[in-house]
Formats: sequence, C-alpha cells, structure tokens
Amino acid sequence: MITALFIVSSITVSAAAQMTPHGTARWASATATINTSNNSAKYQKIWNKAVKAWNRTGVFEFTLTSDSSAQINASTNTGLGGSFTGMTYITTGSDGYMQSVTSELNPQTLDVYDYSTSERVNVAEHELGHAIGLLHNPNRASVMFAANRYYSIQKVDTQSVQQLYATQMDRVSM
Repeated sequence: MITALFIVSSITVSAAAQMTPHGTARWASATATINTSNNSAKYQKIWNKAVKAWNRTGVFEFTLTSDSSAQINASTNTGLGGSFTGMTYITTGSDGYMQSVTSELNPQTLDVYDYSTSERVNVAEHELGHAIGLLHNPNRASVMFAANRYYSIQKVDTQSVQQLYATQMDRVSM
C-alpha cells in the first residue's frame, strides 16, 4: 500500500508547462464516488461546486454519495497548519490503482487570507485534481498551480486527465 501526500506551497515559476503533469496513480476508470456530506453546509456547497466543475469538463465523473465507504472523502481540517489551504492523501494498491482518497480544505487558513467563495471552490477543484491523479503545474493559469486560488479548471488540466485515463495501466511492481 502506498500513501501519497500532496502539499500546497509557494514555488517560483520559471516556465509554463504545456500540460499539467500527472503521476501514475489513478482510478481504474475515469469515475469515482465522493462523499462531501461530512461538512458544514458552507463547505458542502464548496465541495459540490468543485465536483460539478470537474463533471462539466467531461474528462472525469464524480458521483456524490453520503456513503462513508465512498472512494473519495472530502472534508475540512483546521489542523493542517497555518500555511496549508488544502491537502490530499492518496492510498494505492499493489496494482497501482487508487483505493481511497481523502481531500481536505483548511477553513482557518482560507479565512485568514480572505479567500472568496469562488477562490475556495478553486482550491477544492485543485484538491480534486490530485484525487484523480494530477500533480502540480508550474503554470499559474492552471487549477493545479501549487498556490492556486484564482483559476478554475483549464484546458491544460483536462488534457492531462484525458491522457492519464486514455492509456492502459501498467502493473506497478512493489
């Protein structure tokens, strides 16, 4: 079992990536169940808007459920630390496929830095990008830019998801 941890931090941009990079971990198909119900009404709406934004792209389909055994659990966590707006934890199996994902937003940091609702949705979209296999993009105009708050899902992000899920998964040896 592999657990990956994605950290949002500041980076210096030297060149824009043509396409958002992705890792090798992914779901067996471009679909996953997601539980957003373990949130305040405000944050459930934020996560649900992020889910709808990804679903509108047509490259990945999230299915909302209140089932605790959802493949992805999206919630809030003020214990992430003052500099983190969000965090995603991925567990993969020996076959390389994702088994479970936890994505979290830090409402305390989002409040301190006065993020608007749409900026909070962008951060949620970013964390869901990790939940489907995307890595950070050095391009500021990508939802996957490490310190993103201003951009929603862009073509460079959807192209990466299409590429990741269009290829046959190679078995990962452990």
